[in-house]
Amino acid sequence: MSNESSNNSSYSSSNSSNIRIMMDGFIMSDLIEFFQMIHQVPRVPRTLVERDHEDGHNRLWSDYFSNQPIYLPNLSHRRFCMRKHVFLHKLQTLEERHQFFQQRPDAAGRLGASALQKCTAALRLLAYGGVADSVDDYLHISAYLVRNYLQHFVEGVVSYFCDEYLRRPNEENLVKLLRDGGHPSVPA
Repeated sequence: MSNESSNNSSYSSSNSSNIRIMMDGFIMSDLIEFFQMIHQVPRVPRTLVERDHEDGHNRLWSDYFSNQPIYLPNLSHRRFCMRKHVFLHKLQTLEERHQFFQQRPDAAGRLGASALQKCTAALRLLAYGGVADSVDDYLHISAYLVRNYLQHFVEGVVSYFCDEYLRRPNEENLVKLLRDGGHPSVPA
């Protein structure tokens, strides 16, 4: 009987190792077949949406930043949530120091969005809390790129302007903010 049990145990151990070898081969062949199947499936080609970045830049510049803008400075301030010179200062700094905000050609040789378009798209998302594709019609930029612009804009502003803007207000700043806000305890 002990002979039979030793035969059974050796049979079961060799049997389990044979099963493992078979399963490993089966799993591996399935993975290889699966990988090949994924790469053999015809993919739908991407649809190129022509976005005229130059027209978007020119429209934005003539509407808000030219010598004779279409929209008055008070509307510009409302749209960008800051004065024009402050926005242009941030734009210039980001364009000079952050490679992402420099206008570059894409793989097809077409120029991408300008720094003005990128910063404006990011600010509009921050100011209005809208969806990323809401700026496509006016600025000619896709929603995917607008989300990238927003991320880089926030990172750039924090890294380049944190000492200047992201600090506690001092006494002078508080008085100015209260005065501008029309607080009754601060003389005009």
